[in-house]
Amino acid sequence: ELGVTASDRAALVAFFGPRMKDAWAQATKRLGAAAQHFDDIAALNAWLSHELRAGDVVLVKASRGMRLERVVEALTGQQQAAGGH
Repeated sequence: ELGVTASDRAALVAFFGPRMKDAWAQATKRLGAAAQHFDDIAALNAWLSHELRAGDVVLVKASRGMRLERVVEALTGQQQAAGGH
């Protein structure tokens, strides 16, 4: 359900971690290559830096255990506070 919802509302969607493979599979049905799945944070950051343009809006959503603040830090160049804010 997440993959369908995300692909209905975004032009580009990245899923991270083993539990997101099914969501990614659903999103690719609508978005094709604009939906990607990653298990490696460096690969995710590299893809995003290539795909994103100035003015794009990015939503990063995950459990704290995924530590996706690393994505925010890579995109903004700013280290995130302990609470992810």
